[in-house]
Amino acid sequence: MVKIDISTEVSNALEESTFWYENQVTGLGTEFLSDFEQSLIRIQSRPKLFPFFRPPLRKCIGRRFPYVVLYVFDESLNHIFITGFWHQKQDY
Repeated sequence: MVKIDISTEVSNALEESTFWYENQVTGLGTEFLSDFEQSLIRIQSRPKLFPFFRPPLRKCIGRRFPYVVLYVFDESLNHIFITGFWHQKQDY
């Protein structure tokens, strides 16, 4: 199985986004986090499926929530590095 590492910056941004959603509607933060986890599963199962953002970075767009996950897939190491995350509409 392909291993995934998430950068500290992405973890922090994810935590902020989850907190923001949870403050909007109780339970929405959990739904957001679940959607993000589904994106990771999609990336892990087919890392070459998603288009390049700027090679070697690829991008995966969230299905329900407006965010983008940027990652690099190192085929020789069978490893995915999640290097970027941004929310498209959220105003912190």
